[in-house]
Amino acid sequence: MSAHYTATNIPGLPGSSNTLSLVYNISNKAPGLETPPEDEADQPHYVPGATSLISTAFFSGSHNSISDVVFRSSDGVMFYVGTDDILHKSGNAFEPFLGSSLSEERFKIRNGAIIDIPESSAVLDVILHTLYHISCARHAPTIDDIEEAVYRMPVYGIDPKAHIVPANPLFDLLLSKAPLYPLRIYTLAGHFRAHELALKTSSHLLSYNLANLTDEISIRMGPIYLNKLMALHLNTVDSLKKIILQPPDPHGRSNLCGSDEQKALARAWALSASYLAWDSNPGELARNARVPNFRHRCHYSNFLTVVFFRMEKMSR
Repeated sequence: MSAHYTATNIPGLPGSSNTLSLVYNISNKAPGLETPPEDEADQPHYVPGATSLISTAFFSGSHNSISDVVFRSSDGVMFYVGTDDILHKSGNAFEPFLGSSLSEERFKIRNGAIIDIPESSAVLDVILHTLYHISCARHAPTIDDIEEAVYRMPVYGIDPKAHIVPANPLFDLLLSKAPLYPLRIYTLAGHFRAHELALKTSSHLLSYNLANLTDEISIRMGPIYLNKLMALHLNTVDSLKKIILQPPDPHGRSNLCGSDEQKALARAWALSASYLAWDSNPGELARNARVPNFRHRCHYSNFLTVVFFRMEKMSR
C-alpha cells in the first residue's frame, strides 16, 4: 500500500462501514462535485463493509484548522482539507475547475459533498502539500508524479511559479531531483519562468549534448531558457579557454627550479592547455584532461594549483 494513504474505517466519514456511502450524480454546474440526487431513483444506498482510503497527511483533523472539504482522487483516496488553509495560500485554488469559489457552502463536507479530482492520489498529494507549504518528500514521489502535479496546477488555478521559490518545499523537492533528471527539471523551470530553480539546475547540464534536444523539449522550455542553456555552454567553453591558455606566472629562481625548468613548465602547460581548450566540452574537463609528465615535483604541484585555482575562479 502506498505510503501517502491508508485503508481505514472511521465513524462519521463518507465510505466508512458505520455510515452511508452516498453515490451522487456529477453536477453540471460544478465539474467534479458530487451533489445530492434530485429524484427517488438516485436515492443513496448502503454499501456494506465499505472501507475508505484516507490520506496519511490529509485526514480529518490532521491540521490546525477545521477540515471542511473532501477531495477524492481518481484512485479513490480521500483528502480532508481546510478551505481557509488552501485559499490563504492560493486565493483562486480550484475555482477554474469547480466553476466557483471553493469557499461556497455546497462544497462542504457538512452538506454531503465530495469533490472528485481527476488526478492520481500521488499527484494530488504533491499539489496539496504545495498549497499547505509542507514537504511531501517522506512519501518519495516519483519524478513523473512531481512533473504531472506541477504541470497540472494551472488547471486548478494554482500558479506553480509562486511556489517554486527558494525555501519553499516544492522548490527543494524539485531541486533534489536535479542531479538525476537535470533536463526535465530545467525544462519545467523554464516553462514556468522559475529562474532560481533553472539557475541551480543548469550546472548539472554542463555535460549534456545540446544536439540531443528535441523540438518538444525546446518548445516546452521556451526560447528564453533555451537561449540561456545554449549561452551557458558557449560561455563556459570560452571562459575555460581564457583561463587555462594563459601560462602560470614565473617564480624566483631556486636550486630546484631555475629558468630552464620554468621554460619546460611553460611548454608543458601550453601543450596540456591546448588539449583542454580545444578538445573538451563543458563538464568534461576531468575526463579529457591530459596532465603532462613534469620532471620536477614543484612543476606538477604548480600545475595542479593553478588549474584548480583558475577553475574555482571560473565557477564563481
